[in-house]
Amino acid sequence: MSIARDNRCRILAALGLACASAVAGGCIAAAAVPVIAAGAVAGEKGYAFWDSGTLKYVDEASFEEMSSAVDATNERLALVTEDRIDVPRKKGEQGAAIKRRVWTLSSDNGRVLEVTIAPITERMVSVSVESGLLGSRPAARMYADRLKAELEERRMPVDSRS
Repeated sequence: MSIARDNRCRILAALGLACASAVAGGCIAAAAVPVIAAGAVAGEKGYAFWDSGTLKYVDEASFEEMSSAVDATNERLALVTEDRIDVPRKKGEQGAAIKRRVWTLSSDNGRVLEVTIAPITERMVSVSVESGLLGSRPAARMYADRLKAELEERRMPVDSRS
């Protein structure tokens, strides 16, 4: 047996054991896999992590700036807003009147993404771009990149835009 094939066999055996322990071991083993994967992506990008079909990150913007940027990004990417929901804060909760805003977006081919923004502070907003449990990670990343570009474009002085 060659060394390369031996290594592949070991890797497959380790993956099989990890899956078996996740099934047999319950929540603890199953929870470790997404945490490890999320940490790897967070280290890779520095600002975002991927968790079960959702790209999550925090950006510098007001809630209204981010909301406008989401609308502009949807238009730029020719995505149709099927639904836009404002989730209000419960009575007695502190913070802005709106707890989070959620867009359900589709293309000609059907549902594509669900985008959620939630204010953290006056100048920080949590963003999540969900493409489904087995969704398209590249689509979620591309959407997040376009959203960040839209925010940057809005921050540039009018005379420096070309």
